[in-house]
Amino acid sequence: MKPLKALIDALKDVCGGLKDKRIGQNCQYSMADIGLEAFSIFFMQSPSFLAHQRALKEGHGRSNCETLLGMTAIPSDTIFAPCWTVLTRQRLTDCS
Repeated sequence: MKPLKALIDALKDVCGGLKDKRIGQNCQYSMADIGLEAFSIFFMQSPSFLAHQRALKEGHGRSNCETLLGMTAIPSDTIFAPCWTVLTRQRLTDCS
């Protein structure tokens, strides 16, 4: 599990360093959490993963996003989509 944690930590650092072009009240989620949200869809191979994680958090007080990926919050799909567009335009550097 150590290599996975190292990869996730590196990804979180890279995404956290991306330029955030959001303004106003649309800034409640960190760029690191938005990047990890994008990764979670591919990692868990489920397009409905985020909705399921929000339900887990409501029912059990914690989600896999928190325990596996170290996310501090789970952005909604309406927040995620525009941010992902920005992330895909920015170059993600080598995490090694």
